Amino acid sequence: MIFPSCKKRLEGLDKQAQDGFYGRYLRDRIADASVGAVGSDAVDFTQNDVDGSPVTLSSFKGKYVLVDFWASWCGPCRMENPNVVSTFKQFKDKNFTVLGVSLDRAKTPG
Repeated sequence: MIFPSCKKRLEGLDKQAQDGFYGRYLRDRIADASVGAVGSDAVDFTQNDVDGSPVTLSSFKGKYVLVDFWASWCGPCRMENPNVVSTFKQFKDKNFTVLGVSLDRAKTPG
């Protein structure tokens, strides 16, 4: 959580203050800031695989998942690919997988 001290302070207020306009506003801001924070749940998404079948991030629940966003036109992404493959090979037998998410717009190059 990005703002643990803010959450703790909010929870320390009396119920009326927590449920008031500013309490609800602060609770919403804390929740918004928590999205993507270390230790928080990942935002679920679905994307088709190379065969056109939908794959949902939550289908990997219980596994360690490296979500690798990449694109064929992205030089740094392509240079990092051997490291992603190496990491997968190293940890694949330890409940780990890689979910590659292509940011390419076209299915075929060109």
